[in-house]
Amino acid sequence: IHSEENLKDTPDSSKLDKELIDLNSDLKVKSRSRNDLRDLVEDIKHKRKHIDFQINGTISCPKCDHDFDPSDKDFDIKEAKETRKKLISQINDTIAKGKIARAEMDKISSLIPALESRIEKIRNKKYIIECQISDTKDSIMLTERALLKSRAIIESLEIKLSSLSSTEKVDVITPL
Repeated sequence: IHSEENLKDTPDSSKLDKELIDLNSDLKVKSRSRNDLRDLVEDIKHKRKHIDFQINGTISCPKCDHDFDPSDKDFDIKEAKETRKKLISQINDTIAKGKIARAEMDKISSLIPALESRIEKIRNKKYIIECQISDTKDSIMLTERALLKSRAIIESLEIKLSSLSSTEKVDVITPL
């Protein structure tokens, strides 16, 4: 889902903001998952240590060479060793899953700075464009004012011109 290819041609910062939120959300999920795996490893290691203590506390029967725990007559050493093998396998599997989760977290984390940088650049460009728009609107408003003022001057001059023209005609017609 998250890759640099998906982010390259995204000009809209809101889409990038959403992608950043999604990345951070995925990162939190991966982090929780990794913490759960870490806790599971610790739990399995604890169980293995317990079995190791039981196995290490066993003695071998001199007649049949069978291992047993003198403090627990129901303890089966073979079953304990099998359980220990399974626990070690679970530890290794869980550690492998943790490494995969870490790699996914690193990949997501590596995308975040580039995404934040793109968002900042887009916001800066947006700000510059908004300033240019504002400046252009101000310039248009000043031009409109100047145009209105010019029209008022032209109207005033036309009125004076028409009054001058009518007074000249009157003067010409009136005998001296």
